[in-house]
Amino acid sequence: MELWEAARALVGTPWLEAGCTERGVDCAHFVPLACRRMGVEIDPENRLSRNRNWKSSWRLVSRYFEMQPVRDARPGDVVAIGGRAVEYIGVLSPAGKLIGIAEKRAVAEELTFPGSYTVIGVFRLCRSS
Repeated sequence: MELWEAARALVGTPWLEAGCTERGVDCAHFVPLACRRMGVEIDPENRLSRNRNWKSSWRLVSRYFEMQPVRDARPGDVVAIGGRAVEYIGVLSPAGKLIGIAEKRAVAEELTFPGSYTVIGVFRLCRSS
């Protein structure tokens, strides 16, 4: 299973503050939940939900992901969007859309990539993890 497939399987999952299951998930737990569906545990101590600084959050998961040039983004890559802080995290699908949590509603596949937003980074799951 690819990360984009695991993320797409979560489409429709409702947003729930501090949620980390298929019954409800928040923005900080969306990518870890998709990874868990693939058998990869990237946040076993639930530290991401307590960490609002994206650089600190990145350090927590950097052993599982490698930063990629935006031009090299491919399906399954995690895309962080925002300015000084991460405002949205999505997983790129083969359809060229980002799968993520839309405005605290539910997991959806909706933003076109690339778009008229600022990409903070593109991150690829390491297969050796």
